[in-house]
Amino acid sequence: MSLQAGFYFGSILAAIALTGFLAWQAWRQDSVPGSRFYLWLAAAMCLAAQEEAFSMLAPNAAVALFWFKMRFLPLAAIPPLWLLFVLEYDRKRSWVTRGLIAGLFFLPLVFQLLVWVPGLNEYWVAQEAGFNQHGPFWVADITQRIPAVGYLLYGLVNLALMSAISVLWLRIAWRNRREYRLQAGFQFVSALLTVFLIVITTFKLLPAGAFNPTIPFMVLAALLAAVAVFRFDFLKRSPAVSNELEPQARAEEKRSLAYFLLLFALIAAGISAIGIVSYQNYAAKFRQQVESQLQSIADLKIKGLTAWRDERLADGRVLQTDPAFSELVTAIFENPADAASAGTLQAWLDSLRTNYHYVGIRLLDVNGVQHIASPTNAGPAPSDLNKDIAPTLATGEIFFQDFHRHENGKIYLGMWKGRIIAAKLLSAR
Repeated sequence: MSLQAGFYFGSILAAIALTGFLAWQAWRQDSVPGSRFYLWLAAAMCLAAQEEAFSMLAPNAAVALFWFKMRFLPLAAIPPLWLLFVLEYDRKRSWVTRGLIAGLFFLPLVFQLLVWVPGLNEYWVAQEAGFNQHGPFWVADITQRIPAVGYLLYGLVNLALMSAISVLWLRIAWRNRREYRLQAGFQFVSALLTVFLIVITTFKLLPAGAFNPTIPFMVLAALLAAVAVFRFDFLKRSPAVSNELEPQARAEEKRSLAYFLLLFALIAAGISAIGIVSYQNYAAKFRQQVESQLQSIADLKIKGLTAWRDERLADGRVLQTDPAFSELVTAIFENPADAASAGTLQAWLDSLRTNYHYVGIRLLDVNGVQHIASPTNAGPAPSDLNKDIAPTLATGEIFFQDFHRHENGKIYLGMWKGRIIAAKLLSAR
């Protein structure tokens, strides 16, 4: 596993280098439409990859979690930047208004508040991702994360944005299917990769203990888009709209915007419906899983208590069937001045109490008079013992006295053996 973690860390370093190069390439190609947004897109991915590396190299799990959460700052900005890049790249600069930009980044800002503001984090995740140490690396296990409503909403919003981006690339690919088929295919696949990534991470479709695929998938998607845009000059030589066609072009632009908004609304509604159903199914499965775990714990506790009770009964039966012990007790009851028998029995009870972890053992006669106690400083028998001894003396069987408060204020559980030995008291604290 340490070797796999090393390879994963190597992929993160490669992602840092690659996204840094893509940002530099976008900065050099400022004449390409959308290059400024792609520059910020690649820079956000590069920053997220760096924070992933810092998380893996953290000195402990707490620091690893801090850097892991820091990734949400750039990650939340990636889908809006990607949409702005596609819109401007597709010559729809009139759509890219300040209002649109502010609206796209409003929800990511709200999500950051859920991540970082104390008291609001419970609306982000019910349980954070776990971390496993493999050699020098802390590897996040996102399958341990239990999303709350905020995280699910974050995933659904990003899913809606990336689905809209996929539709835009598909539209561009269809419109330019003859001249730019391969390049358009790269763009479409890059968007689908991000959609797939959002689905498997939001709805916990990864196997337990799997490496977090967020950074590698996003970098691969960005690389496919960059290859099409900067290597193949995708749409770079698109003809400009002539002056006489400007009114017609503007009308077409308005219709395209209306179609896009309608399509986006339908996608968002569909994804929201899927998200609600998925969340309900997930909540039901999670509840069922927790109930199963609690039932397993209850069964184990019941088995443990049953085994403990059987052990205590076995202790009583050992004394009940031991002829040497019975002879000692009989000798003391017949001759209370028999010091030798009393000393032997005292040592026996002290050993029994110490080795079997009892609080105390008392030897009482039929009148409730105490003859021997272990420890010797236990004091006289409680005044209410006679009524508890009566049913035991009648049957001669082992009898459990329920939890009760002793005169010393502590709570005990008593076990009685009739005719020969009266009581053993166990602490129930």
